[in-house]
Amino acid sequence: MIPNKLLACLVTLLLCGYPFNTAVDDSVRTWTDVQGRSIEARLLQADTSKATIEIERADGVRFTLPIARLSQADQQFVLNWQPEVDSTASALPSSSGSLAELSPAQWEWLAQAGSMTARKYVNSPAEQMVALLNTRLGGARSPKVKEAIKGVRIDEDADLTEINVEFDHTVSFSTFFKELAEQNSLQLRVDANGFLVLQRVRTSALKIKFLGN
Repeated sequence: MIPNKLLACLVTLLLCGYPFNTAVDDSVRTWTDVQGRSIEARLLQADTSKATIEIERADGVRFTLPIARLSQADQQFVLNWQPEVDSTASALPSSSGSLAELSPAQWEWLAQAGSMTARKYVNSPAEQMVALLNTRLGGARSPKVKEAIKGVRIDEDADLTEINVEFDHTVSFSTFFKELAEQNSLQLRVDANGFLVLQRVRTSALKIKFLGN
């Protein structure tokens, strides 16, 4: 039985800006603190604003733990954690009405609400990426609720099946979406319900004028 002291001090999440995740990692692992004490549990969520993680033992008992005193290996595990995403998270309703460009206030919200850790998404299924982004945005933290982006969806006519994007360092949601659009020839719009919409960039046909015509 692990002492209550350990549960009180087992550390604050070093990842300031790491997004709040509520997806459950079903794999049970051994968590160890800097003093060598350990506990067997699965990771339920990581909360940036409070810099904590929540874990659950096999008997169903849950603990909220700070992470600064976890072993380096455990801290790295949390940093790289990519929880399983519920595929239904991407099943967002289409919105009615016209789409608009994101306002400066909405870009500011994305810049402050959270971040995406460095990773290569190569030939990633678009729906899977959208589900991941909705999981991340669902736990975003920002006081400007009025300007909050509620989620992401793909435009019905986008014909978007795969997404590629690569980062070698942690970036804000704002930077991530700008790079996502640029690297995949997408444009970003927002609908009346506050959902960020991924659209294909439409280019007009090239008109060729022959000399003498």
